[in-house]
Formats: sequence, structure tokens, C-alpha cells
Amino acid sequence: MIIEKIKDYKNFTNQEKHVQEYILNNPDEIMSINAKELAKLTFTSSSTIIRFCKKLGFEGYPDFQKKYIFDYVISLNSKEYQIRKNASPQDTIKIVNNLYYLVIEETGNLIDKNVLNRIINYLLRAKKIDFYASDINFARVQSMCIKLNSLGIQAQAFNTINQIYLKSLNPSETVAFVITHTGSNKHMVEIAYKLRKQRITTMGISGTMSQDLALICNETLYIYSKDGTDMHTLYYGLSLEYILDLLYTNLYLKLTDQIIR
Repeated sequence: MIIEKIKDYKNFTNQEKHVQEYILNNPDEIMSINAKELAKLTFTSSSTIIRFCKKLGFEGYPDFQKKYIFDYVISLNSKEYQIRKNASPQDTIKIVNNLYYLVIEETGNLIDKNVLNRIINYLLRAKKIDFYASDINFARVQSMCIKLNSLGIQAQAFNTINQIYLKSLNPSETVAFVITHTGSNKHMVEIAYKLRKQRITTMGISGTMSQDLALICNETLYIYSKDGTDMHTLYYGLSLEYILDLLYTNLYLKLTDQIIR
């Protein structure tokens, strides 16, 4: 959460510490004030506010404020994301709506736009797209293959690797996705290694807990997952679906004349 990041950061200047203290002491005010107003309230300058935001990893104050508001609303409404035993069907509508919003927003924050653009370009040049996944992820990529086939793209899903099939592929015409929500599934990591050994362009879709898969793949997109919670399968499942739909939508727009309404 961004508030913890502000609290724990140690390299602020004296001027920036005034901003830090003001935000920590008045957490709700940042929701509605602009950079100039924050500078006036902290007896600093707009340039100090910009430096403060950049030290926290943001492009500027608007970028910082957007993330701050999102995290702050979540912290205020944390109970809205908890599925309780006594929740009514009406309660769960709001809870699941909030979960969808949370997962989509957080997954979007994890996506490197340059990586996404490169992956889309790889896919547009490919004649064949293969997906490797296991368990419930396998069913999700099967659905993705159906969507891609409807666009005239040859796509298949596998839960293991076939060496004979692998050797029959033209590496320059094939893109393979390897999916594991942890990033360290040994079977999936081994598959990625074998694909790269055959010089097949390999994309990873994985969680951020481990870089085992990412270190092998050409490019990696990251799943948002709250491991350790009872609902972690829902979190990473929604996140994976969002990433797959994002890829499909980009290809759909590039390959058809249709407008999505």
C-alpha cells in the first residue's frame, strides 16, 4: 500500500519530510487537493511535491494521487472485499463487484506497457500460438484458444510438452505462453526451458513471488495474487482472465474491422 511506502521511505529531504508528515497526519485530504494546494499546506513548492512523488516511483502528482486514492478507498472499505459466512446473495453482489474492480486495477498496475506492446507484435507475426498451463489454468487457456481460433489464429493448449511436436515447429512462426500463478512451478519452468532451447519465442504469465519463470522467458506479464488468503484462487483466476482478454482484445482490434461496443 502506498501509505506504508510513504511511511517507510528514508531518503526524503527536509522539505520533502514536511510533505511526508502532512500526508501521514491528514490522509483524507490528499483525495481532493492538487499539487499547488499541497505545496501551500506544507510550506513547500510544487517542484518539491513533484520530487516527492518521483522518489516514490511516480511520474508526477496526478499519477501519485490516482494510486493514493485507489489504495485509500480500499483501506477504508477493506471489509467490502471479505466474503463472510452470513453474507446474503445481495451482499455478495457488492463484494464480488469490488473484488473484480480491485483485481483488474491491480493487474493493470503490474502491466508494463512496453512489454505488452512487444508481446502483441510477436503475436501478430506468429502463425501459431501455443499455451502451456496446468490445473484450472489449463481450462482458462483452452477458452482463450477458442477465441483465437475464431479470429483465424491457430492456437492450442497443452498441460505437458511433446518433444516430437516441439521439433516439428518452425521457431520463427511460433509463440508459446507458459502460465503459472506462482512463477516457480517446476513443471512449467522446465517447459519454458525446453521451449527456449528450441528457440521458440516464449512468454510467461506468472505471479510476482518468484522470478524462476521470468528469467527464462522472452517477456513476462504478471498476475495479481493474494496468496495466503482463502480466496487467492479467485484473485489470480480473475487476474489471468483479465490478461488473456487484454491480449485477445488487442488482436481482435488489429485483425478485424469491428468496433467493440
